[in-house]
Amino acid sequence: MGNKVSSHDEVEFLEAESPGLPLLGYLPADLRVQEADRFGVPVYEHVKSLRDAAQQIRETLDELTNDELVE
Repeated sequence: MGNKVSSHDEVEFLEAESPGLPLLGYLPADLRVQEADRFGVPVYEHVKSLRDAAQQIRETLDELTNDELVE
C-alpha cells in the first residue's frame, strides 16, 4: 500500500519497487488532512478522496482473502 501518493509517477515507482508483492492500493496525499486536524474533525469524514481510497483498499483486501465485508 502506498501512502501520501501524489502522482502517477509515484504509483509507478511503488509498483516497480514491490515486485511480486500485491499492492492493495494507494492513499492520496491531500492537504485537507491537516485541515481536518485543525478543525478537530475525523479525517475520513472531511477528505472524501482518502475515504474512497481506503474503502477500495479494503475491498481489494477482502477479495484477496475471500472475506465478506463487515459493516
